[in-house]
Amino acid sequence: MSKTNKKIRFFGFDVNGTIFDDRDALFESLNSVFDHFKKPRLSAEELSERLTSPWTKIYRDAGVSEIQASETELYSLYNAAYRNQSPSQPARGILEALEWIRKRPWPTFTVIVSTQQNEITLPLLIRHKLDKYFFEVLGGVSDKADAITNFLEQHNISPEEAIYVGDQDSDMKFALGAKVIPIAHTQGAHSRERMKRAGAEFFLEHFEELPRLPIFSDSTE
Repeated sequence: MSKTNKKIRFFGFDVNGTIFDDRDALFESLNSVFDHFKKPRLSAEELSERLTSPWTKIYRDAGVSEIQASETELYSLYNAAYRNQSPSQPARGILEALEWIRKRPWPTFTVIVSTQQNEITLPLLIRHKLDKYFFEVLGGVSDKADAITNFLEQHNISPEEAIYVGDQDSDMKFALGAKVIPIAHTQGAHSRERMKRAGAEFFLEHFEELPRLPIFSDSTE
């Protein structure tokens, strides 16, 4: 796959640890669910290590059965805990990056594809006036590869014209599953090394770096 002169038309983003700088809020919310079931909390390092897709697996592994709590109930507990946290702040440089995307010289689709449900994501986007930048917010998605592929097909976009930015190894795997360019945001749940092993092609410490990635730097603006 060539890494230059890409005419990117689809910009896909995860939410937690990507659009929002909410690693602490995410981990506290996850631990609050352990509290509910009187299970031991996990350290930030343990949560980072064990967090995977689906994220509810950390509770199944801790002995919370489907009889004790369905997937829907786990989501409800997490949502309530997340709402009790101080409102998450946008990631560094994300507003400028979204403005840059909006000013691209060809039509683009900026889309959120996230496991987090929209009842949490949408109020945050509105609070920080970011909602206007997104063509669609796909929340509660279990198979991001399938969601991305379906969107690209509906809008006649080639996977080579698409990127997906996330902060977990599963995000990189989903991007590869959809045959789009996987970009790792390194300020979230998983380390740069872990996402590299999962197939990340490019890395962002902060979103100011997005326009400078090789896939854009040689493009005709």
